[in-house]
Amino acid sequence: MANSDASSGSGKVLTRSYGVVVIALLAIGAAVRLVSLNDLPPQVHNDESSSIVDGIMHFMPGGRGGWALFGSCFGGHPNLSYWLNAIPSRVLGEVSLWSARLGAALGGVLSLVILALFVNKAYGRRIAIFFLIFILPYHYHVHFSRTAFPYVHALVGMGLVSYAFTIFLKSPSVKSA
Repeated sequence: MANSDASSGSGKVLTRSYGVVVIALLAIGAAVRLVSLNDLPPQVHNDESSSIVDGIMHFMPGGRGGWALFGSCFGGHPNLSYWLNAIPSRVLGEVSLWSARLGAALGGVLSLVILALFVNKAYGRRIAIFFLIFILPYHYHVHFSRTAFPYVHALVGMGLVSYAFTIFLKSPSVKSA
């Protein structure tokens, strides 16, 4: 009896320390993706400005794609990605570089959370911590989380599907399906 109490106590400490480490890493990842969105990257590319306009046009009467969220927009990209990037501009009632980039930045932070959950579920806590350490400064993820491109939202969707599929594989049932 005493051994089970001692082991459950150490399990709580491990769980608490794991949670603290993951929250600290996610806070660092959020800061890297959210701080100084107006200034970094310093240049607005033509593709980024086109993405901003396409996102704003979704909320205009008769705009590109309208509310057809699952149709395709410029270059065959899904409307939903542009729409997700434009939500902060719509909610804040302003169109600025900061508000236009905020949708992708929030998507980048959300993808870190979802992908960490997936890696933890599929491979365990230690691998999830290593995953976060390696993805936090990863150039591709940081760049596309800080620009108003639609690409980071694909990582959110991929993470959700992978996490759900892992849950199903761990305990196949009608409920998990």
